[in-house]
Order: sequence, then C-alpha cells, then structure tokens
Amino acid sequence: MKDILSDIKVVELSTAAAGPFCGEVLIEYGADVVLVETVKGVETRGTPQFAYMNSGKKPIAINLKTESGKEAMFKLLETADVFLSNYRYRALVKLGLSYEELEKRFPKLIYAYVTGYGDTGAMKDDPGFDNTAFWCKSGLLNDMADSSCNPVLPPTSPSGVGDIMSGTVLALGVIAAIRRRDKTGKGGRVRTSLLNMGLYCNFSQMFLSQYGTKYPKTRYVPNRALSNSYAAKDGWIYLITLNFQRDFPKLITALGRPDLVGDPRWQNIHDTEGQNNPDAQALCRILEECFSKFTIAELKKIFDDIQMALGIYSSTEDALKDQQAWDNGFLYRMTNWDGKEVVAPAYPVLIDDAVPMVRTDPGALGSYTRECMQGLGYSDAEIEAMMAEGAIR
Repeated sequence: MKDILSDIKVVELSTAAAGPFCGEVLIEYGADVVLVETVKGVETRGTPQFAYMNSGKKPIAINLKTESGKEAMFKLLETADVFLSNYRYRALVKLGLSYEELEKRFPKLIYAYVTGYGDTGAMKDDPGFDNTAFWCKSGLLNDMADSSCNPVLPPTSPSGVGDIMSGTVLALGVIAAIRRRDKTGKGGRVRTSLLNMGLYCNFSQMFLSQYGTKYPKTRYVPNRALSNSYAAKDGWIYLITLNFQRDFPKLITALGRPDLVGDPRWQNIHDTEGQNNPDAQALCRILEECFSKFTIAELKKIFDDIQMALGIYSSTEDALKDQQAWDNGFLYRMTNWDGKEVVAPAYPVLIDDAVPMVRTDPGALGSYTRECMQGLGYSDAEIEAMMAEGAIR
C-alpha cells in the first residue's frame, strides 16, 4: 500500500491523538509526513502511546511565535500537499495558519483539521477531548450506564476511541480531497469533529430513543431479550440474533427449555423487545436462568453446534493474547520509544496482500529539523542562528 500516496507530503501540526491518527493512516498508504512540534515538544511525548500515534513521521521543532519560525513554516507549506492539525481553530488563526490565510497563499493545499465541537456555535473554541466531546456530549457515555444502580453510576470512557475514529475518517476525507484535486487542480478544506463523530457512532440509540426507547437502561429491560448480556458460571456472554424464526427454537431447546418452542408469548422478534413489554422481560429472566447453568466453554460448544453467534466478554489483557487476532495478523510486537517490547494492533484495512506497517519510535524531538531546514534552502549558518534565537530546535 506504500505506493498509493508516495507522492504526497503532509505537514502535521497536531497534539494529543485525533490529528496524529489521521497522519498515521496517511503514512500507511505511503505519505511523507513531517511532524511539526513546539520547541518543547508535544504533550504526549513520553506517554506509552506516543510512538504508535507518530510512527514514521519526521519530527521537527519550530517556534511559530517567532518571525523566523513562522517564515520557515510557510516555506515548508510551499512544499506540502496537505496541512493537518487538531489545534483549536482560534489558535491557528493567531498563528496565521487559518484556512482563509493558507488558501490564499497555497490554493492547491488541502487543509485538514479536527475540532472538538465544530466550527460554529457557542462551543466552537472550547477545548475538546475524546472523553468530553466524543463520549460525554454525544450521549454515548451517559447511556452506557446501568440504570438498575441507585444512584445510576456513570461508566468510565475508554480512552482514544473517538480520537482514532475521527482521525481515520479525516484521512478518508483527505484522500477524497486529493482525488478531487487530481481532477480540478484545487485544494480545499477537510474537517471533522469529535462531537460529530460521537453522534455519528451513536446513530442507533438516537433513532431508538425517538421511537420510545429510554436510556440509560438495565440488562433486565433491554431493547431485545435476544440481544443482551447474560452471566454464565464463569463469566459473561453476549447473545444476539435477528432471525427469530430460525434461531429461537434451536436456541431455547439447546439451553434445556424445549417446552418454550411455540409459546404464544414469543411468536416473532417483536414479542421479545420493548421496554414496556412484560413478556420480553420475562424471557430475559428465563434466559438468565438458563445461561447460569453452563460454563463459557460449554456454551461455546452449544453455540457452535447450533451455528449461532456468541460473544464472550474479554478484557484488554485477554485481547492482547487472543489467538484469533494473532492468527490473522491483527496484533504484532513493536519496540516502543523506551525500548520496551509491546503488543500493538495492526492497521485494520488491507489492499490485496499488503502487510500493515510495524510502527516504531519516530525519533527524538527535532531529530529531522536540520535536514528539513536544509531541504528548504537554509544554510548551516542560518540554521544555527535560528536555533540560537529559539526559532527552531
């Protein structure tokens, strides 16, 4: 896949995670990405995730608050196809890096950025993180709570989910914009937000809530008794089927309740769903009792025999050792920035027989600065002077 974007140069001015993940996707397809950091470095340097989010990038350090640093940035952008950032937009405006400014200077440049809450409205300049904008404001985090608790206790959001999804989708937009530029010769603006991505991912609950489903929920009052979590003797499983006529008779028989086949309370999938349906709730209780009699291994054998899907709850520690993932190359070992060998997930989209990139440490802060400046035409003396004044590092 490395040849697809091998002629594309990206200048990335990002922090945290959403912007960097966009750059990583573009690198998977061969793009040349220059990572512009402040002279102090991005905040994520030194965290366990830093190398994974920035592998393959060429790190340079520029103080964009100095005139010579800003001039170097504009020279760098003259050589770029894409400018990528997840800085707050008002910060980009102050730095002279707004879309309006760069579009006038570089009409073929593709300007890609991620915000927390969008470009307009009262919150457009608010700081936005995965946890706050993607999880909290979209409704996802609140509605994951178990309403049977009193009081209802909010769950803790997983970290980075909205970031990696927003960055990946932004990369899709960048590639589409490159294709459009191939046809028209014009650049353009590509944007997404953590909030928009959270709402997009929450589409199912948004539709269901407008048809009477109330959130947060309890597993005793699910959307559907046949799409729910149940406890086995030694762990939790997830049951799901959409084909009642095919699956319910063989499932309930295999679980030891053949007497329920043909029960007038459950004749179709709709009889098993609805928060105000006492028959659906009764089926939940029956299934809970049935599943509690089996171990997960026994249930796996049963579900294999009746050819139904079975979800077995796994922890992150379990996932690191998952044989199915290893057999398919979904996991690999990488050497992290601190020398520790760690397990990492592979990029999930492959073309033909391509192999995902094995990620590595991108290098020390500013390790590409001198080479980059030389490539822009700066002499060694000029580079030394800029370093002395703190414009670059």
